[in-house]
Amino acid sequence: MRLSGEALEAFRAQVREAKRRFFRLRLQAVERIYGGLPLHQERIETWCNAKGLDWALEEMLELANADKQVPAIGEALELEEEHVASATGFAWDEDLGCCLCDYQVKAMMKNAFTRDGFFTANKGTKGDFAEFGQVHPRLIPLGRDFPDGIDCVKGTVSGPSGRRSIVSWKFFVMSLPGQPVEAEFVFDIPRASGLHAGALLEHAILGETIGLGALRSREEGKFRVTEFEELTFTEFTQWLGTQPVRARPLMHESGVRAAG
Repeated sequence: MRLSGEALEAFRAQVREAKRRFFRLRLQAVERIYGGLPLHQERIETWCNAKGLDWALEEMLELANADKQVPAIGEALELEEEHVASATGFAWDEDLGCCLCDYQVKAMMKNAFTRDGFFTANKGTKGDFAEFGQVHPRLIPLGRDFPDGIDCVKGTVSGPSGRRSIVSWKFFVMSLPGQPVEAEFVFDIPRASGLHAGALLEHAILGETIGLGALRSREEGKFRVTEFEELTFTEFTQWLGTQPVRARPLMHESGVRAAG
C-alpha cells in the first residue's frame, strides 16, 4: 500500500473513526482554581535543571510569560522582587488568556482512576488512558483574560541552617455570580478499552473531590461537571475546528530535537 496527500488523510480519518472514541466534558469551578505553573524565572530554571529539562527552559519561560507576570507581583504588592520566594500561575496566552494545560486534566483523572482502584481491577486500562489517551485542546481556556487575584501563602522549609519561613504568591481565577470559570475539553481514548463512557463520567465526578491546579491540599481547585456527551468522529472534528489554534509546546518533540 502506498498513500499520500488526500488519500492518506482520508485513511487517517477512517482509522480514528474506527479505533477511537471522543467524550466532551464541561467543568465549572466551585470557587477558586489556583495556577500551578511556576512563574518566577529563577524557579523555572532551577526546576528544569533539577529535572534534566534544560532543553524545555525556553519554551516554559515563553509559556509562563514569566518576564511579564512576575514583575507585576512586586508592583501590585509594593514588594521588591527578591522578596517573592516563588510564584505560580496559569499558562497564559495573549489571545486565550488564562489556561489549564492538557496534562493537568489528565493527571486529575489518572489520580481519580488510581485512588478508586479502577486501573487495578481493569487490566490494561492504565496504559490505555495514560499512554494511549489524549486530551484536546492542549491549552484549555478558563474564560479569563487575566487572573482574578493573587494570594500570599506562607510556609516553612528546613535546611542546613534550620527552619525558615518562605512566602509564595499564587494567582487564581474565581467563579463569580454571572461570571463562572469554565473549562471544556475532549477525551480521545481507544475504542477497544474498558474506559467506557460510564467509567469516564464516574471518575470525572470523583475528580471533583481531587480538584485542579495548585493548593489542592488546602481544598482549593474544586469543580463540578456540568456537561458530558459522546461525540462522533465528525462531531469531534467540527468541535476541534472551533477551538483555539494555539498549542502548548510539544516537550517530547523538543527533547527529540535536543537529543539529536
